[in-house]
Amino acid sequence: MASKKIKKLVNFYNNKNAQIFSLDMIFAAAVFIIILLGIGFAWDHNREKLALTEQRNDAAVAARNMMNTLLLTEGNPSNWTRFNTAAINKTNIKSFGLVKTFSINKHDSSRKSVAIALGKNGPGFLSADKILTLYTDYEFYYNESKDILGLDRRYDYEIAFQLGDNFTSYGFLGTSSIAYTYADGFATDGDASNFGIRAYLEENNVPFTNYGSDWQSLISAIDDYEAVIFEDPHLDDVDLTAQQQDALKSWVNSGGIYFQKEHGRMIEIFNISTNDAGTSTGTVVKIDPYLINLRLNETMRFTKGYRISKADGGLVTLVQHESGHTEIGYLDYGSGRVYYIPDTEGNIEFANGTEKFDNTRIALTLPNPISNATFGYPPQNASNVVVVQRRAYLDDNREINVTLKVWQRCEGVTC
Repeated sequence: MASKKIKKLVNFYNNKNAQIFSLDMIFAAAVFIIILLGIGFAWDHNREKLALTEQRNDAAVAARNMMNTLLLTEGNPSNWTRFNTAAINKTNIKSFGLVKTFSINKHDSSRKSVAIALGKNGPGFLSADKILTLYTDYEFYYNESKDILGLDRRYDYEIAFQLGDNFTSYGFLGTSSIAYTYADGFATDGDASNFGIRAYLEENNVPFTNYGSDWQSLISAIDDYEAVIFEDPHLDDVDLTAQQQDALKSWVNSGGIYFQKEHGRMIEIFNISTNDAGTSTGTVVKIDPYLINLRLNETMRFTKGYRISKADGGLVTLVQHESGHTEIGYLDYGSGRVYYIPDTEGNIEFANGTEKFDNTRIALTLPNPISNATFGYPPQNASNVVVVQRRAYLDDNREINVTLKVWQRCEGVTC
């Protein structure tokens, strides 16, 4: 009797233990685990969504601040366009601003001597020169531009100006205020058959004042211009009076652009030495906004002109002769710049020796008509794309549309 009771008790406990592994228990555990996973996934999703929202809000604030700085200020300093690409950094330029600087000789606005900001263009109009400076050169200082614009390095940007018809990018000259002369040279050197600079300006409807051979009048009126072109002038430094030399040097020092092609030792007033080159060959050793359509180690062949040098340095060499002298290059002189090219009738060869172009003028970043100016980089594999659009006016009273995109690359939590 006792053994039967013990057997029933054992069976009872065995049945109770078996319930732990029943289907109901397994199902309940699975549901519980799924609920926990769901809570975890939901929490993680909400955390990422919150992070994306915060980052998008940050990008939106940065985009609005960037647009306001560009469209409502002159920049600091206001004449920031006078810095060459190598000098564009947060130390030299505190902020970019595109509002026209109403001052004389491109001085910083703190040095204004005439109250001309109340003229027909008024305050708040955008400077075409400033827009085109960014448009032409931004690839050389894109990362630095983000620091100057107050944009965190984790963001990228693209800004587009819809400029409409009859708008010109002024290339390395950087201005529409251009004077031209061939001085004591030959007018035909500027013809299209010689790939002349004058012919290029005329063919592309670039506004300029043509002084022809009357270089004296050009120098007398030089303060009316921001860039001058001496095309094969055949003027030596001694052909200019001391007063004319001082006027030209002072004008460049204050921000003027002096461009010379071919012969004329007048360029020596800027402490540059010239050596007759005749037929000469140079190698592209540096890429710069001054030049386009070129790659390093390509060859440029010239038929006339000089090789130039500067004993105390400062000359930027873009195309170099095997002697080490400069064939195409420029010199920063005060707040201005001096450019030189031997001639525009030679040719350009690929590094393998085959002809690339039948002239050297094509290598110059000369003025050209454009309808849109876009700088920066469009969104690619991006998250948090913020778009800000505004209407603005150029300094010629033309209305334009401005679109700014600030975006962040899709990485980890930002995807």
